[in-house]
Amino acid sequence: MQTITRPELIESLLTRRGASAVSIVSHTEPRFRKKLDGQPNPYLGEVFKVSHVNGMINWRYANAVNAQRGREEQPLDDAGNVETFEALPRKWGQRLSRPDGTITPLVEHKGRHYLEMKVERSLGHQYRGQDGTVHADETIQPWLLKRSKSKRQGTDKEIIIRDYALSSLKQIRLDGEIFDVTD
Repeated sequence: MQTITRPELIESLLTRRGASAVSIVSHTEPRFRKKLDGQPNPYLGEVFKVSHVNGMINWRYANAVNAQRGREEQPLDDAGNVETFEALPRKWGQRLSRPDGTITPLVEHKGRHYLEMKVERSLGHQYRGQDGTVHADETIQPWLLKRSKSKRQGTDKEIIIRDYALSSLKQIRLDGEIFDVTD
């Protein structure tokens, strides 16, 4: 297994052209409630989520939603045709582009870099304490904030988009090669 630094990963992602399949291992802070039934969350700041995810980078969100709408043949407009989806601008962050204007899978926000990824499949996750203890999903689940699904896509199968802070990436598979990501 090879090692890649975050600056090297940024450079690689800035020069990568075309949609690419990737797998990542990330360590993120779960989106926790602060309290549940008046009790403070004992896991807040003490537990992180280790996720292994497959997905695509350098893809076009509107194209993916329109393709899914076409497969599902919905939603239909007044003439009976599948409505065309148009993506809204990002709510936060600035997508980085190359000098020729083509976009990259990188987003910059407040000096931090994020990898925008279309999630194809979750290969599993664990909730781990700072001491390495693995916590059962059933124990952690009640404390998690619920993620909202896109209301604009108009599809039965949601196109899942996630932005992963590069600082949370521990491993990435690019072009069939696995890299440990270091500072």
